[in-house]
Amino acid sequence: MPVLALALVILALAAGAGAIFLAVHRRRTPRELRGDWWTPFEAEFRAYATQAARQRRRHRGGRA
Repeated sequence: MPVLALALVILALAAGAGAIFLAVHRRRTPRELRGDWWTPFEAEFRAYATQAARQRRRHRGGRA
């Protein structure tokens, strides 16, 4: 019985330590990378890539 109680205490401490680690890690994550950042990033990147491709074609003498 004492072994079971000790195992439960260790398990509870490990869960608490994990929760603290996640909370600290979340605070260190930059705000712009929290939550759903991929969709806006992808849209901005595609717009940038399209504009850069147009400029390269213009520079080479091709049509925009």
